[in-house]
Amino acid sequence: MKIISTLLPAAPSDLASGKPTIVMALDTLVDQKPLVVGLTVGALQGPQLTDVALSQVGQVIVERCIWHQELNYPDGAVLIAGVARVGDAKERVRKVLAQAAPGTFVLLVCADDKVYDAAYPALCVDLKSANANPQ
Repeated sequence: MKIISTLLPAAPSDLASGKPTIVMALDTLVDQKPLVVGLTVGALQGPQLTDVALSQVGQVIVERCIWHQELNYPDGAVLIAGVARVGDAKERVRKVLAQAAPGTFVLLVCADDKVYDAAYPALCVDLKSANANPQ
């Protein structure tokens, strides 16, 4: 399976101190299937976006992904998937992305920072897409 992820540009509503914030809000191709993907740490408390406990950064990720999905895939679904263990994080991410329908916003909610670090490489993020050149 070939996965390529690029960082979404900052939306006007989520600029911190007037500067764009780089977060794991991604436009992702999985074998040429377009997805919108968010990767964050949080806690699942139910199947809806309103049931996910997230930090302020996690909320920015969700807002940015929803904004991008509405612009590009207005009929796309939302899929929330928990990633619980370090040992199978990469496999879990790949499985969820493979099963998602085109245009879906996939929110990957990791149990903690270590799980996040284990899941991140599965997304094959092109860091050049951040366009974060020092000034």
